[in-house]
Amino acid sequence: MFRRLNEALPDLLTGILIYGIVIQATGIWFVEDKLHYSSGLWIGIVTAMAMAYHIALIIAESVDSVDPEKARVRIIAKGILRYAAVVIVFSVTMYFDLGNLVTLFIGVMGLKISAYLQPALHKVLIKVTEEEKIKFVNDLQADMLISIRTVAKENSDSVAGIQAVYNRTYFIPYFGNTELADMLVRYACVTSGCVANGLYEAESDDILLQRMQIPAAAIVVDCLTNKKEVQLLSSEEHKEKLAEGIAEGIVAAFAEKDKSH
Repeated sequence: MFRRLNEALPDLLTGILIYGIVIQATGIWFVEDKLHYSSGLWIGIVTAMAMAYHIALIIAESVDSVDPEKARVRIIAKGILRYAAVVIVFSVTMYFDLGNLVTLFIGVMGLKISAYLQPALHKVLIKVTEEEKIKFVNDLQADMLISIRTVAKENSDSVAGIQAVYNRTYFIPYFGNTELADMLVRYACVTSGCVANGLYEAESDDILLQRMQIPAAAIVVDCLTNKKEVQLLSSEEHKEKLAEGIAEGIVAAFAEKDKSH
């Protein structure tokens, strides 16, 4: 069920759970009030898992929306609601003395820790080849594929901004890979303030894009050998703006795709 809602959600929830077990096992020996330490921590872990599920649910709803502006408003409103719920959890825990507030906060932080470690955890838990990815997406009959990438190049000073890669040979009348790539770059640049660095045809060895049977594009958000972009990538605000822009671009792409039918 979780994987149908969001492909990354099961790994994210697993990461939060593993994080909670590690904190429980390492910290329990250094505190006197073991009960409050544990209850506060696991209230936080459950809250983090609920937040992860809620975020995935909102993303799924927004993608299904045909109105990008309404989807954007919904994302903001549900985000405020989510953080209000966290405040209520802290307030109830403090009022009824249900657990340690410090470990509750540590537990809630499991969402961010798991999000950072999710790519590495996914590689450890699931070994997926490019061929398997292609088969999975095509069998799923997904509407489109979006790949988010970074690059590392020798001449990195000239690689600044956001670019997209697409498969030119796959074509759908009125809406195809070029339009999808263009939307991703435009929306990501608007929200992040970065410059657009162009659209590029996928190389012949980029089999993930070359062999897709649906609209597909890769958005390249940062160059890991460009000092300025590495600094931006370490900023939470920058990453949130990029994510917001990519999400808005996907919603707009679905709306445009529906118009073309």
